Amino acid sequence: MFLRIDQVLTPEELKQLHCLFQAAPFVDGKLTAGTYAKAVKENQQLQGDSEAYERASEIVLAALRRNILFEAFAQPLAIRPILFSRYQEGMGYGTHMDNILMGRGENYA
Repeated sequence: MFLRIDQVLTPEELKQLHCLFQAAPFVDGKLTAGTYAKAVKENQQLQGDSEAYERASEIVLAALRRNILFEAFAQPLAIRPILFSRYQEGMGYGTHMDNILMGRGENYA
């Protein structure tokens, strides 16, 4: 089941994230792809051990935790590390199935 929740992030938080991502280090998205997804994954992800990743994660996690609808719907015991992906022209993520849980990889904090 999917639930769309609008305006989880404030306009100020969106602006902060946009600024962070402008100068942040991004790496090949295949680094966090499972065996089968590597064949169809063409994107970039924010480097998991960067200061930008830490700050972006703090912003998004705080927004999720204060969102009553998210908390009521998901009832999370824990929230796994967030992936911040970007796609440039010609990139995409083909048909794939997400891993149920993702561990910590080399660039995945």
